[in-house]
Amino acid sequence: MDFMSQIEFPERNTSKPDDTLILTGGRELNIAKGFTFGPYSSDFFDINYCKSGEIDLFLDDKLVKITAGMLYVIFPYTKVEKVFKADTSSIYLAVTGKRVQEYFSLLGISTENVIFPHAIPPKTIEHLEQILDLLNTRNHTNLITPDEIVHPELITTPLHNDKERKIRRSGLFNLFISDLLSLLPANHEPDNPEEIRERYVSDAIMYIRENYNFDISVDVVAKSVGLNRSYLYSLFQEYLGYSVQEFIIRTRINAARNLLRHYDIPIKDIATSIGYDPVTFSHAFKRITGMTANEYRKKNKKY
Repeated sequence: MDFMSQIEFPERNTSKPDDTLILTGGRELNIAKGFTFGPYSSDFFDINYCKSGEIDLFLDDKLVKITAGMLYVIFPYTKVEKVFKADTSSIYLAVTGKRVQEYFSLLGISTENVIFPHAIPPKTIEHLEQILDLLNTRNHTNLITPDEIVHPELITTPLHNDKERKIRRSGLFNLFISDLLSLLPANHEPDNPEEIRERYVSDAIMYIRENYNFDISVDVVAKSVGLNRSYLYSLFQEYLGYSVQEFIIRTRINAARNLLRHYDIPIKDIATSIGYDPVTFSHAFKRITGMTANEYRKKNKKY
C-alpha cells in the first residue's frame, strides 16, 4: 500500500464561524546538513520561512528547491519529505482556520505554486517571530529570566491569560498577511499562477537584454521584477535550464558574437561594450563558444 492510501481524510471543521484562524503551533528550527524528515502529512497549513541553508522539499514526490529568503506553504494532506542540503535555520507556523486558504489564494500561493516569490523585509519576518513568542511563552510574569523571552523588546504589555495571547496572535498573523499583500504588484492575478511565473521570467529576460552592457548583478535583476533572487533563480532553472547569472553571460556573449561577425571593432572594445574587462571576456567567450574571439571572427565574419 502506498503512503497516501494510508492517510485518513476525516471531515473536519477547523474553525468556528467567528474565527478567522487558529494558530496551532510553531517554532524556529536549526537543522544540520544531511538530515531527512518525513515522509509525513498533516491536517493544517504549514507556513515556513527559510532564514538560511538549503532544502530539497518533496511535495507528493515533486521536488521544490528551497533556499535562504524563501517563504513557502505546505498544504493539508500533502505527502511531505524534507532533505536538508546544508545547515538550515527556519521558522515554521502551523495554522488552520476559515480564511487561511483565502489568504493564500490572494497571495498567489497554491498547491501548484507553494513559494511566495517576493523578497520579504525583516520587519515582516518579525511578525512571525512575535507570533512564535506568544505561542511558546506562557505567562510573561512567570518567566524566571529575561533570556527566556526570544524577543523581549517586542512584548510591551504582560499577557495574563490565553485569550489575550490568542487575540494578539491573530492580529499579528493578519498583519503579516497584509504586509505580504503589499509586496504584490498592482496587476497581480492570483488565479493565473503559471502566467504570472512566465511573466516574471519574460520581464527579467527583457531587463537583462536591455541592460547587459551595464554592471548588473542577479540581485539587480531580481529587484527589477520585484522577486526574491532565490525564487528568480528557480524560475530560470525551470524555464531556461540555467541560472540568471549564466543567462546574463550568454546574453553578453551573443552580443559580442554579433559584433565580431559584422563589425571590424577591436576585441578589447567589444569586451568593454558588453560590460566585461578583456580578460573576463576572453574566458567567458571561450567557455561558451569553444573558441577564442579571434578564431570566431575569422570563421564567421560577414563584412
